Amino acid sequence: MKTIAMLNSEELHALLKETIFSSLDDTALEKLFPLFERHQIDRGEFIRHSEETSGSLYIVENGSFSLCDSDHSILQTFERGGCIGLLSTIFAGEQLLDTQALEDSTLIVLDAGSLKMLEVSE
Repeated sequence: MKTIAMLNSEELHALLKETIFSSLDDTALEKLFPLFERHQIDRGEFIRHSEETSGSLYIVENGSFSLCDSDHSILQTFERGGCIGLLSTIFAGEQLLDTQALEDSTLIVLDAGSLKMLEVSE
């Protein structure tokens, strides 16, 4: 996973409006902007492994990802606007499934710790 330059605010706003953040008003969205990082993921790279602890939310900007069980059966596919790891930002614990890039892809990542810091500061 390689960190790359963030989208400009208009592009990030447009992407977030395709996600679970779509109901937030512009002011609330803008408060989130500094908390995001952007990462390039190579085809075949795993962003999450079962039995690892993760507190990050991954938003697919482009490309696609598969959610796989221990037999490597694809249970779900995520594409643009898809949110991976939503429950892990709320509930701590080990991951039960692996998440792998099906092609070269780009993710916007929000660490749960950063989100909690925003809640405390508000």
